[in-house]
Amino acid sequence: MVTEMMEFGPDPSDCFRYCLEKSALPQLTVRFEGNAIRIQVPQALAEEWTGSNRVGFGEKVDTGKGRTIDVLVEKDFRCLDGSDDNDTDSYPNPNEKHPEKC
Repeated sequence: MVTEMMEFGPDPSDCFRYCLEKSALPQLTVRFEGNAIRIQVPQALAEEWTGSNRVGFGEKVDTGKGRTIDVLVEKDFRCLDGSDDNDTDSYPNPNEKHPEKC
């Protein structure tokens, strides 16, 4: 499970959270509760995505109200500008140059 938070003000109610989690459910699901979006990813898809070079995946998700939303999930890659800001949990950047191995 990965959870992030964005603060829009000083109060706890001014926070927006989003969570990406592995799920036993057979399809991608999205829930919105209490200033938080929870995206539940089927276990097989989550494991294939995180263990491969696949950058992301997307799907139309039924909201249960006769409507669908488009969901796109992508890996967060390390920055190439030399800064280490917020790169602690990032994937290696595929555009990063590596010294040639002898």
